[in-house]
Amino acid sequence: MTVSYQYDVASSTSGGLVKLLLRWRGSVWKMIYRELIVFSASYLILTVLYRFVLDEPNKRIFEKIVHFFSTFVELIPLSFILGFYVSFTGTRWWSQYRAIPWPDKIMNIIALYVSGADESSRMLRRTLMRYLNLSLVLVLRSISMAVKRRFPTKDHLIEAGFLTKAELEMFLSVPSVEFNTFWIPCTWFINLLREARQECRITDSNGLKLIMEEFNEFRSKCGLLWSYDWISIPLVYTQVVTLATYTFFVACVFGRQYVNSPDPIIQGKRPFDYYVPVFTVFEFLLYMGLLKVAEQLINPFGDDDEDFELNWIIDRHIKVSYLGVDTLSCDPPPLVRDCYFDETDMKLPYTEASVAYKKKTYRGSVAYMLVPSEQQGLVMPDITEEQHEEDYNTWQKQGISQRRASIWTIYGGKISKSVSSSGSLENIERESLGISSNTDEIAQDSGHDISSGIWGCSHPSRKHHLLEHFLDHCLPVDCDKTFYADISICGALKVADIQGRQKYQTNDLHSVFTAVDDHGEAGVRRLIYIRRFASGAPISFSFHEDVDSKMLLEDKNDWSSGART
Repeated sequence: MTVSYQYDVASSTSGGLVKLLLRWRGSVWKMIYRELIVFSASYLILTVLYRFVLDEPNKRIFEKIVHFFSTFVELIPLSFILGFYVSFTGTRWWSQYRAIPWPDKIMNIIALYVSGADESSRMLRRTLMRYLNLSLVLVLRSISMAVKRRFPTKDHLIEAGFLTKAELEMFLSVPSVEFNTFWIPCTWFINLLREARQECRITDSNGLKLIMEEFNEFRSKCGLLWSYDWISIPLVYTQVVTLATYTFFVACVFGRQYVNSPDPIIQGKRPFDYYVPVFTVFEFLLYMGLLKVAEQLINPFGDDDEDFELNWIIDRHIKVSYLGVDTLSCDPPPLVRDCYFDETDMKLPYTEASVAYKKKTYRGSVAYMLVPSEQQGLVMPDITEEQHEEDYNTWQKQGISQRRASIWTIYGGKISKSVSSSGSLENIERESLGISSNTDEIAQDSGHDISSGIWGCSHPSRKHHLLEHFLDHCLPVDCDKTFYADISICGALKVADIQGRQKYQTNDLHSVFTAVDDHGEAGVRRLIYIRRFASGAPISFSFHEDVDSKMLLEDKNDWSSGART
């Protein structure tokens, strides 16, 4: 029942897909022609009533109705609702097909590990495969109308060779009032497999394990098929989509009518008389077609053109199963030399019709790129970069890894790489400046000197030197080295120039950023540094010295008491 058109679209040609519009089976025309006839007839009746039957007062009323429905149509998000619903049902449709079990893998494993050419071994292999296929048939009888019509009763399974009378009696003896018993043949499969193992018909434990793994997969897919039939798409979702679609086109029957109204608002939407609403018909084909697509895909076990060929699958499975474990489970063909046995450079033939498909081997995009001979000499690369990377990694371990979580710990490394002119922030080495990493040397009086809060060190003689060193090495050469900032734990910001003049304190960070930004490009770059300080407590952001809790407390108290003025 599935419509296949792969051959028609094997090659992209001019109008290749247009030819598919002429098909009837499985086409949009077949799905919606009844609804299209009803819609067109309704539209035509209303048109005739307005043009030839209604008097002028009733025409004015009809025109208001048309205007109301025309406005209402634009409020329904039909494309979104239908698109999502069809996408969901399409995904579910393909998942249901993938849930159909195929016995090929377990058939090959049984043929390998359940050996023997005697009648008993053949019966064992065939019966194992028959039980698997019987479980599948029992599931499909429960969910598919096509399979139910083929096997309306369990006696038909006996006539078809899936069951014996003794097996049917055992099957019917199991209570099945509260649940489906399609899994009973699976228990027969396990019991028969256990007997084969005890009788040493299966000698390889690993082989028995593989058989059980494939059996469990087959059994789980049978259960999944039954679950898909049991758990449907929520009814309310289907109702909403159906209601939205039909309401949309009921509104279109009125709202897309042509009216000749003296009201300019109503008449403005209909500048000329169109006897056939062409684009409304296109909308109907698209939206109603999508709804019918979802209607077909929502249950692929029915009688629609796109539903699965389950009866064919049953026939194929049982035939392949018996062939694989019995007819073909015999001595293989004799070993012979192939026609290329002594050749190392094989040349395989092509027919005249397929010569054009012979292509050269792809060897890579730069396989044929030539490197000039004067550039092919080996040289020792400069290792400054590698050394620089090692220094940076050491700096990272000594600094950022010891800091508390903040914006700087996340983005500091990235910013520090992007603000260098002659190097970068990490180029200011601890040893060359004589700064110790010992936390005892951190300034306890940082709240009393503006540069101490920035650099976090207790070397008054070097504070301005460190700041100037930072400005010289970490800012572009053409920057106006005027502002630097310090933020305390309470969030107040102090800005001053290098010599300490024009210092002021504010809690309004926006005003400070605006003041700094007035200096143009240099100010924008300094705004980045201010944000570094704003990420947490006052720290050394060249060496990332952490500050102990005592100092932070003192710093906070200094700010709150107005000590920094």
